[in-house]
This record gives sequence, structure tokens and C-alpha cells, in this order.
Amino acid sequence: MPTPRSGPTRPILLCGFMGTGKSTVGPLLAGALGRRFVDLDAEVTAAAGASVAEIFDREGEAGFRARERAALEHARGYTDAVVALGGGATATPAGLACARAAGPLVLLRASPAEILRRLGDPGGRPLLRGAPDAGAAVRELLAARAPYYEAADLAVDTDGRDAPAVAAELAGRLAELGLLAADPAAPALVPVELGARRYDICIARGFGHLAPRLAAYRGRRCAVLTDANVAAAQLGALSAALDAAGLEATILTVEPGEASKSLSVAEQVIEGLCAAELDRDSLVVCLGGGVVCDLGGFVASIYLRGVPHVMLPTSLLAQVDASVGGKTGVNLAAGKNLIGTFTQPRLCYVNLDALTTLPPPELRAGLAEVVKHALLADADLLAFLEGHAEAIAAGDLEGLARCVRRSCEIKAAIVTRDEREEGERAVLNLGHTVGHAIEACSGYRVRHGEAVALGLLAALRVSGRRGLCDPALEGRVGALLERLGLGGGLALWLRPEVLARVAVDKKRRHGRLRFVAVTGPGAAQLITLTREELAADLLSEAKT
Repeated sequence: MPTPRSGPTRPILLCGFMGTGKSTVGPLLAGALGRRFVDLDAEVTAAAGASVAEIFDREGEAGFRARERAALEHARGYTDAVVALGGGATATPAGLACARAAGPLVLLRASPAEILRRLGDPGGRPLLRGAPDAGAAVRELLAARAPYYEAADLAVDTDGRDAPAVAAELAGRLAELGLLAADPAAPALVPVELGARRYDICIARGFGHLAPRLAAYRGRRCAVLTDANVAAAQLGALSAALDAAGLEATILTVEPGEASKSLSVAEQVIEGLCAAELDRDSLVVCLGGGVVCDLGGFVASIYLRGVPHVMLPTSLLAQVDASVGGKTGVNLAAGKNLIGTFTQPRLCYVNLDALTTLPPPELRAGLAEVVKHALLADADLLAFLEGHAEAIAAGDLEGLARCVRRSCEIKAAIVTRDEREEGERAVLNLGHTVGHAIEACSGYRVRHGEAVALGLLAALRVSGRRGLCDPALEGRVGALLERLGLGGGLALWLRPEVLARVAVDKKRRHGRLRFVAVTGPGAAQLITLTREELAADLLSEAKT
């Protein structure tokens, strides 16, 4: 696990006229600085579902600039990134001010002749299309924009130079000027890379960074799905962010608890969306814990054959797991999450301050998923939990922030490689085969996280019994879970009804269970075994 910096760095924004090299130099500069590259025009077109030329044809330049401005507001949250702006993004007082507020502004210059040479046929550029003299049009636009361009923090000429040389010069000069310093107040972004369906997990304090992101969406109406407990604690602050984003909201409230993850409640929510006359451009905003995230994502995926949704997870369990990766679901009497879909949100916005409103048992329950991620992929995270267990369980926000970000990074990386659980993603079910059975047999009186903690111990017991890991790892993790307030008691749940419930686990194949075993701290693998083999491993160890 990398050593955390003092805070995420502000984005570096590249501005300049079309053809000055922003999209070529940008990725090279990002690589030199160890950052990711973001093309603002690509963000605009992805949100609109149309090319730049199509947006100009459909909405005119004014419509495109409005979308560009919303994307530029969004760019404030692109920490640890190099962002290439469109040629006109900073060519107004408002656009320039917005860009300067986001981060250091770097200007790439080129002469009109060089610009025309690089553009080739300028007819594909909306602002040059139909111009009788493309050269004259370029010179006129450059003259009009010059005062705004020259307000950049740093400028470099690109005529006659190759892109790697320009990128290398910029990297050096940015460092010399101190423009790469960390910004502790900036939100952290964890990207989920799924091609055109890429989205960010934004981790921040409060809802102050939410409005610019919501303002980028085409629709102006939304439905907020939440429960009564969360509404009392969070809805006021969210409403201010929705107002600032210009969104008209309908509030839909369900009862807290696992009983709301049902087809009957899903139908009631859909009836509420219909009554509010929400269309395919409207957003479903899921404000709550794992139940609301699972239910809201499911409803959004089937209403009108799919509408966009955003996740605003308020519990630790939802922030590190339920809101990330696009799994949705509702329960049946036969088992948990047996009906569901894969559907990705447009945004996952994690408000760390919401953790301060949680009852202590709810906060501790979420830590089971953090332990799961540590066992799967990060031995350093496991050691960090062991070194700070009591403080984290007591609600230390700095420690929790590290747990949330690292868990999101681990899950996002796995989901990027295997979105629909055709292979590797199945390891994220570590602890859930037995955990779900315990949860269901308790009538959902045992919290999901508490059940997963027991399921982790079951997985470690099976892994040790089969020689896949050191049997002592079960005791080590058991001690950690005790310190996190997730006590033992696995033997009390190894009852016939629990072992029978494992048989309807949705991860079974051809009568055999796909079981996630641990091979060591930070490593796991899938194995197959029958329910009888699982029971024998668990019960034989329980009796020793």
C-alpha cells in the first residue's frame, strides 16, 4: 500500500487553441507526473451521448458552452490528474475564473500557420466550419481569446517541437514553480474504468463538491430514494446541493432495514417514479446504506428499461462495498440478493461526514468489508487495521478515510477487470457464502457486516483445514475482529439450518459451491466444494 501523501493534488489544466497539442502533450505530461489524463471534451460528449459537432448542431454554441462549463466545474474534483480543456473553455471571464479555481492553468501556444497545418481539414471543427478563409477565422479567434489565454499560470510554445520535449519541460517548470503541491481540502477520486461508462468514486467531507457534478447531467429532475433514519440526518444538506445543481427533487422514503429489499417495495418505489413523471433523462439518487443502494440501483436499472442513477452511500458498509461496482439486488424468502442486475452508477459520491451520524454498531459492522478487502488484496491494509483497530472502531475519521479510499481502490480495480463476475470478481464474495446464510437464518437481526465477519472466520477455517493458508491466520483475524467490535461466536451459527441455507447460494455451479478461500494475507482464490464438504471442514474444526 503506497504511503499516503498529505493530501490529493489539484488537477493541472491545459488550455489553448485547437491544434496546440493539448490532447497529445496531456497524456505524456500525466505519465511524467504519475497522474491520470482527462480530456474535458470527452467528458462533455460522454455526458451528452453525442459528439462535439452533434452538440453544436443540436444545441448551438451556447448549449455546448453550458455543458463545457458544467464539466469544468466537475474538473475541480479531478485530483491527481492532468486535464485537457477545450479551446474555448477558458475564453470567457466566468470560464477562466472557474478554471483558475480548479488548479494551475497551463497554456500551450502555437502560431496560426502551425495550427492550420495540424488541423488538416478544418471543416470538422464547428467554429471553422463554413468559414470562407480558415486562416483568417483562426487569427480572429486567437486575437479574441488572447487576453484569457495569457492569464494562465504557465505558458509554453509548441511550434517545431515534439510532444515529449514539451511535456518534459512542463513537468520541470511546474515543479520549480511549486504548482504540484498537495491540496488537503480537495476530494479524492477513485476512477472505475469501464470504457464509455467510466465513472468516479468521489470521496469528500460534506456535500460541497457534489453540486458541480450533478449539474453536468442533462436532466433537471431527480428522485431521492432514502429511508426515514437517513432522511432525518442527511436530507437537509443534500437538498442544498440539489438546489445548487438546479435539480428538482422528489423524495421517496422506505422503511429502514433489510425488509425493504423486496420486490413489493421495489414496485412501490417505481410507482413513485411514475407519479413524479420522471423520464429517461431523470436521475435516481440513492441516499442511504446498503439496502437503499441495492434497492435504488435495481429500480433505476428496470424503470423505463433503465435510467441514470448516482450513489450517495451513508453507511461505512455502503461506502466501501454496496455502492461500488454496479451490483444491485432484492431478496427472496429463499435467499439474499437472488434477484438483481449489473448496472453502473453515473457517480458514487462518498460523504465521509455521514459516518459521524452512524450508531456505533452500524459503523463497526461496516469494518468487516474493510477486513475482507485487506484479506483479498492488501496485507498492508490488514496491518494498518491491526495497528489502529480501537481508534478506527471508535470513529477516527482520518483512519476511516484511509480504509474507505483503499477499499474503493481495491474493489474498483477488480470490477474494472471483471464487471459481470465472470471470473475474478467472484473473490469479492469472500465471507459471504456462510455470512449470507447466517444473516438470512437470523431473520436479518444479525447485521450484514456482522454476518460477513463470521463468514470471514468460516472462510479462514476452511482455507486452513485444506492447507491453503496458515491455520493461525484464523486466530489472527479473529483477534482483529474482536478489537473492531465484531466478536466471534461462529460455532453458535454452525447449525443445520444455516448449512442448508448455503445450498441456495447464487454462486453455486452444477451443485457445487464456488467458495472464496484465503491463501495468505492479501491473497485469495476460488475453489469448488459441495455443501457436505464445507460442513465437514467447518464442523471438524469447530470441535477441536
